[in-house]
Amino acid sequence: MQGMRISRIILLLLLLGPAVAARGGKREAPRWTKTQTESLVALAREYLAVQAKFGRLYRERDEILARARALGPFPRKLAKTLTRELMKVARSGPKSEGKGTCRAKYPPFPGVSHLTGTGGGKKGIFFGLHGGGPGVGDGRSAAGQWGAAAGKGLIGVFPTANLPGRQTTWYSPDVERFVLAVILELKRTFRIDTNRIYLAGHSLGGSGAWSIGLKHADLFAGVSPNAGGCHGIPRSPTENQLP
Repeated sequence: MQGMRISRIILLLLLLGPAVAARGGKREAPRWTKTQTESLVALAREYLAVQAKFGRLYRERDEILARARALGPFPRKLAKTLTRELMKVARSGPKSEGKGTCRAKYPPFPGVSHLTGTGGGKKGIFFGLHGGGPGVGDGRSAAGQWGAAAGKGLIGVFPTANLPGRQTTWYSPDVERFVLAVILELKRTFRIDTNRIYLAGHSLGGSGAWSIGLKHADLFAGVSPNAGGCHGIPRSPTENQLP
């Protein structure tokens, strides 16, 4: 399955479930219409649109999933068709340029990342965040520090936290979302083992690993902050509280 595992979007499919209704002691396939399929696909797109905001928008996601469940069960014979339609949604969106120095397709911060180890086969991802303030460190310096990750079955991703004329750090919201946008691009481009995504950083990058890693702990199998301070996790007014 090029570019994607069973992704979170397939939860929509699993939550509906290939259930079979029982009536009068007989097992009958539930009815499912073209309109229901179109509604499910639309909800999948809406779910990904919320996810792409990169906020902790739990209430919005739960509300979308509730609307998906309300569509009711579908017959088993439609499972492959619905999976195919949902995977089209999951694969939609920008892809990575694939090797070398790549520019993210994230308009608010079209930053660059230096990629290593993008050869064939299923891979995990290792993010290395450089140290140094704006205009000092860059992704290539981080690649020199952690480039061996490519030999461990991982795609090494070494992003740069600044652009010419912009005073940004790993704490900048656009930079944080740039890192997350790179993850999505890689998922659409390569066969990614989502249980093996790691984040490390040194100095300012170590502080960034604390900030990004703790805020998005569900995405990372491990976080390694080195020589960096933990400054807490700022909450945006647009983010929901945990349930």
